[in-house]
Amino acid sequence: MLLAWQQSIIDAFKAERIQLIAHVADSILAPIIAALEADDAFTVVTLTREEEGVGILCGAYLGGVRGALLLQTSGFGNTINAFGSLPLPYQIPFV
Repeated sequence: MLLAWQQSIIDAFKAERIQLIAHVADSILAPIIAALEADDAFTVVTLTREEEGVGILCGAYLGGVRGALLLQTSGFGNTINAFGSLPLPYQIPFV
């Protein structure tokens, strides 16, 4: 069973028409990831590195699909170069 904050995240994804979820495995996010995988509204991709998610989600955006990147706080530092080389220069929105 999902906690209220976990369900709120999934509800927000649906409200914002997020369809693609890219994630790095994480024990805190495991219940959310499992719920997303069980929901036909989402395509869920497991990553080996956070930077992969930046590239995948940028490509999805260019193809008209909205996505979200789920990662650990400690993994955010791994995305800095990817953000600087793809979404930033090409003005691809990435929150």
